[in-house]
Amino acid sequence: MSSIGSMIAGKYRITRHLGSGGMGSVYKAENVQIGRTVAVKVLHPHLADDEPSLARFHREAKTAASVAHRNLVEILDLGVESNGTPYLVMEYVRGRSLAEVLAFEQRLEPSRACAIVGQVLAALAVVHAQGIIHRDLKPENVLLAHREGRADFVKVLDFGVAALRDDVEQVRDTRDLTPSGRVMGSPHYTCPEALRGRVGRDARVDLWSVGVMLYQMLVGVRPFAATQLDILCRSILDDEPAPFAAHGVSVPPDLEAVVTKALRKDPNARWQDAGAMLAALVPFGAEPLAASMPETTDTFTFDLRSLRERELVAQREVKSAPQTVGAEGLSGRFTLAARTVIRARHQPDAINQALGASKPEVHARFVGSMEPEGWYSDAWFDLLERLDVRYGRGDRKLLAEVGRVAARDGDPALFRAPLPDLAFAKLPTIWSALFRTGRPSVESTGRAHGRFRVDAQPDARLARSIAFIGVLEECLRLSAGVRVDARLVKSVVLGDAFDRYEASWSYG
Repeated sequence: MSSIGSMIAGKYRITRHLGSGGMGSVYKAENVQIGRTVAVKVLHPHLADDEPSLARFHREAKTAASVAHRNLVEILDLGVESNGTPYLVMEYVRGRSLAEVLAFEQRLEPSRACAIVGQVLAALAVVHAQGIIHRDLKPENVLLAHREGRADFVKVLDFGVAALRDDVEQVRDTRDLTPSGRVMGSPHYTCPEALRGRVGRDARVDLWSVGVMLYQMLVGVRPFAATQLDILCRSILDDEPAPFAAHGVSVPPDLEAVVTKALRKDPNARWQDAGAMLAALVPFGAEPLAASMPETTDTFTFDLRSLRERELVAQREVKSAPQTVGAEGLSGRFTLAARTVIRARHQPDAINQALGASKPEVHARFVGSMEPEGWYSDAWFDLLERLDVRYGRGDRKLLAEVGRVAARDGDPALFRAPLPDLAFAKLPTIWSALFRTGRPSVESTGRAHGRFRVDAQPDARLARSIAFIGVLEECLRLSAGVRVDARLVKSVVLGDAFDRYEASWSYG
């Protein structure tokens, strides 16, 4: 076990031991190079030379990193320590596992249970579409965090026994996939065909596990239970789950029918895909699949909310741009992007109401023509913030989206580069091309991370700073960057001496 304060790979400082399992130990750590909190899983030393364990460990990284979804724990890095011990770096999630919640509460209200399971299914819909099967879904692998204003924001983790469908077809012996020849997955949540030695060949093995979890959340006990493994396996193979009424539980018949269908012994009689099961749960509290699909980045949304909280704590209003008509500090590229986003996201009456309170030059140019190489009044930010507060969620995502569109639709020679490192080096030029204010500079840069700052902003405003987060994020993506994480960590408007942006990325 690693000690508190020790370093992994020379850049992850361990700050707390979070837990241990059959494969390894998990620690809370800090990436000292960029200051990001992460979770690091370190393989147990006695398994470092065990070929099946190593294969499983690398499979977890490969499968989890191959897809991205807001309800999946993100894989950030993978490597081997100098002593030969493999490690896996993941997004750190502050929260409790569903197992912990059930141990304390035993049963959940149907709407809450369906909302949680709906997020699991939304993640599975994306994973399954990539040909990946989790095969070890259980309450311990479902984390519940407090994010985006909800207390039960789901993060699914542990793809240690996940398999690509093509790989599964080639498996001849279950022992090749799990250490010591153990039964794949967790017995209570394992489907009948897996217990018969037919390693799960399609996504319906995961839907069985989801059915077991939903039954447990609604009833308070698992549908199949025994203290001895052989008896438990025989029950899963032969017995039907007891009706809810047998446990004194009453739920809508259609909801019980969803669970019953998920627990059919014959895979052909189960739900055939995660999307279909999710759709059946929508009337009972699950979000529709479209509403559960990934946003640009969950971390980005969370950071915007944090900025708003800092703004309220600072108890200062966002500084307004100079009131003189014709004060021009905003590039035509940006105003064109703003008009594009507004027209795409808002109804005409919403636009007209917002424009009615805008300055005359904003109204005239919105309905008239614009020159992309011209300069315009910062009063455009007032329009964007007004729309964001009145018709959005007040989290300024509209401003960030305008920044992304400005980069996406702008001159490729300016906003794109062969590598994200080169794109980051161009940020001072990009800032000056969009905003006629401040003194931008690259403060520091390294492999896959960097800091950018803007000094001397007499007309600083948070709207501009947030818009540039979107620009920064999109430039890195357009330049072959993946897993992009862009943040505003200091702000003149919030009392700091300058604006500072930090970003990290992986290579596509």
